[in-house]
Amino acid sequence: PLTFDVNASDVITDWGIHVTSLDDITVYGMNKSVQASDGFLALPLDVLGKEYQVLGYRNVGVINGNQFLLVGTVDGTVVTITPTVTVGTRTAGVPYNITLNQSETYLLRDTNGLPSDLTGTRISSTEPVGLFGGHQSANIPRGFVSDDHLVEMIPPMSTFGRSFITVPLATRLNGDFFRVIASEDSTNVQINGVAQAPLSANQYLEVNLTDPASILSDRPILVAQYSASSTFDGVLS
Repeated sequence: PLTFDVNASDVITDWGIHVTSLDDITVYGMNKSVQASDGFLALPLDVLGKEYQVLGYRNVGVINGNQFLLVGTVDGTVVTITPTVTVGTRTAGVPYNITLNQSETYLLRDTNGLPSDLTGTRISSTEPVGLFGGHQSANIPRGFVSDDHLVEMIPPMSTFGRSFITVPLATRLNGDFFRVIASEDSTNVQINGVAQAPLSANQYLEVNLTDPASILSDRPILVAQYSASSTFDGVLS
C-alpha cells in the first residue's frame, strides 16, 4: 500500500513488516508497476548481520534517486553509517549514528546529480539489521532508457565469497552489467582469468559481461548482476 511506501529520507519511520510462520517459508517482495517493476528475496532473521556495504546504482541526471533502507530487528539498535557521498547534512566519509527499534525503518536517498552513488557506504550495528539497496528508477548504463526501479535485500559481509559463476539473463543480446565490491583493501579480482585493477575496501568495479563468467578474488567480495535498460540491446526485458 502507498501508505507504507517509505519516501522520507534521513527520517526514522515505523513501517517495517515482520513475517513469522510455524514452518519454513520463503518470502519474496514485489513492486509491480506498469513500466517499472522489481522484486527481492527477503532474507530471514538468522541470515542478517551487523556489518554491511550498500550496493545501489549511480544517478545519471534523469531520476536521481539511488538509495538504501535499513530495518531494525531488536529495540535500541545503534547503527553507524559512513556514506560514500554527501547527502543533505550527512557528509561523505563522516560516520553518524541512528537508533532503530524492531520494525523501524530508515531511508537515505541521494538526489545529487551524475555520478553520485551511495554504493560502498558502510553500515555497522550493535544488533542484526536488514539492508535494502537500489534506486528509485535507474538508467543502466547512462544514456539508455527506460529507467527502472531497483531493489535487493543485501546480504551481510559475513556471507561474502571469493568464487562466483555468472550467467547472462535470458533474452538479452548485449549481456548484463556486474558490480564487484571489495570488503578489504588490496583485493585482487580476476574475471575469466584476467586480472582487474586492485580494489580498496568499499570500492567496486563495474563490467559488462556477455557470456558466462568466472569471478575470483583473494579476499571476500560481493557480486551483483544488473539488467540493462531496454534500449541497450533493443530487448523489452
